[in-house]
Amino acid sequence: MGFDEHTRQMFLIGCFPGITPDQILDNMEFEIRTDRAVEIPVPTETELTLLREKCDPHGLIL
Repeated sequence: MGFDEHTRQMFLIGCFPGITPDQILDNMEFEIRTDRAVEIPVPTETELTLLREKCDPHGLIL
């Protein structure tokens, strides 16, 4: 998610491969702009390891 610096409105920056902006909107309680959304790369193994071992070592979220 991001915020437009001029309008201050939230918008969708991107989606992982295989996930559409509409799928994201279906899981939200409010509408946001999705016209700027691009496909973003999935996390690398190194990034996943960092997230799992340093950011969430007890597995509460990941």
